Formats: sequence, structure tokens, C-alpha cells
Amino acid sequence: MIKGIDEKKMIDQLANGNELALKKIIDFFSPKLYVFCLGFVKKHEIAEEIVSDIFVKIWERREKLVEIKNLKSYLYILTRNESISYLRSIKNKQFISIELLDDFFLEGFQSADTEIINTESLHKINTVIQNLPPRSKMAFTLAKINGLKYKEIAEIMDISVRTVDNHIAQSLNKICLSFGIDNKPSTQKINRILSMLILFT
Repeated sequence: MIKGIDEKKMIDQLANGNELALKKIIDFFSPKLYVFCLGFVKKHEIAEEIVSDIFVKIWERREKLVEIKNLKSYLYILTRNESISYLRSIKNKQFISIELLDDFFLEGFQSADTEIINTESLHKINTVIQNLPPRSKMAFTLAKINGLKYKEIAEIMDISVRTVDNHIAQSLNKICLSFGIDNKPSTQKINRILSMLILFT
């Protein structure tokens, strides 16, 4: 669902050349895909260009979109592939994969509610997240910030759901430890705090 809109209906409208459907998809997904793309390419203008090109391709291929089962996963996978293609082109390498990434870039998080998350707590969270291994950082961001399901993340990152779960669990554990937390109720509180974070862009 995209903000209460039936995804299949949206795809059908897009496949039939409905430009308003395209605009709704762009408005909803563009900021999220931009952050994901930026994680790979680390340059704002390049990320903007890649995401823009992705929606051009979506429009050009619109008649084939009816075959897509999950639009969200499709867009993220397309963004992943285009980002990696860009990295291959600038590094003159034929093979680059998520497994071989030496970093996944994030500019940092801010709080949507400064009364609940103070500056010191936010700094702790950002420090831990920035120091996560690249794939853990990617999985954590897709789950806790972009709100993707573990199955979707597994498809996007080409790993198992269990591996996604491990990445998220280890990331949460490190955040909790930075706050001196090691019990489940407090971990749930950390999850509520994380749900209020948004990315600097």
C-alpha cells in the first residue's frame, strides 16, 4: 500500500499511461530511494540523477509493470543495480556487489521529537550506526528508517531473512549497549525511539 492507495491499482494505472500515478509513486518513493542510492554513491548530485533516471525507466517500461508483485522491492532493487553499475563505471571494475562494499554512507539522523530524544542520546545512536559494518548499516536503515519488511530487505540485499534478522539484532544490541541497556523492555523503548528518527538529507 502507498499511503492508503492499492498498489496493484496504482501499477495498473501507471501501465495504462496515467501520469498522476507516476507522480504519486515519485513523491512517495523518491526521498527513500535517494537516501538508499546515496549510501552507495556518496554524492548528492549523482544520487539525484540515478533516482531520476530510475523513474524515467519506470515510465518507459510501464506496460511491463503489471508483472511486478512488489513495487517497493522492485524500485529498491533497481536503485541498487543502477548504483552498483555507477560504481563499476568509475572504478573500472566488472564486478562489484553489496558483499564487497567497504562502506554504506549515511549522513546521520535527527529526531522528529526533540523532547523525547535529547542531543546526547541522538549522538550516541548516530555514533553506533556510523560504526556498523556496511551491510548491517544498510539492513538497519532499510528496516528501522525506511520501514521495509525483513523479507523485502532480504530480496534487496540478496541475503536470507535470517541474515537480515541477525544484522538488525546485532545493530540494536550495539545501540542498547551504548545506553547501558540489556533487558527486553528497554530494548522495546529503544525501538520506539528509533521509529522517531529521520535522516538528514
